[in-house]
Amino acid sequence: MSTLDIGLIGLGAMGSGIANSISSSNILLSIYDVNKKRLNLNSQTPNLNKTSPEEIITKCDVVLFCVPSSKEIDELLERYNPKIGSTIIDLTSSDPRVTAKRAKILFETRSVYQLDAAMSGGAKGAAAGKLTLMVGGDKKCYR
Repeated sequence: MSTLDIGLIGLGAMGSGIANSISSSNILLSIYDVNKKRLNLNSQTPNLNKTSPEEIITKCDVVLFCVPSSKEIDELLERYNPKIGSTIIDLTSSDPRVTAKRAKILFETRSVYQLDAAMSGGAKGAAAGKLTLMVGGDKKCYR
């Protein structure tokens, strides 16, 4: 099992596949989705822990966001302070300017790194664990 606490918010077509791929690698993953049906569909998968966005954002070392846009990420980060020193990975189709501004604020206020990771491969690729990620952000964090 991973020694990092990892959480994923967003279990749509892409997020569900990502969650299943991560958990099948014997990594415990905390998950949340506003759609309870999606959350329940994933509840029988081993190594997945259903929880709240607050628990994921405030306690996880790595938080993956797979939500529709920057708006949902910003709303959650305004409501809950990320764990100091954690890493946020934005898997959304977000506005790069908003993402860069958020990354700067998170690092200055909470020592939180953020990586922007655009995905290619679609839902089939996510389900198969074969996505291509185009990652931007701090090189130290990325490594």
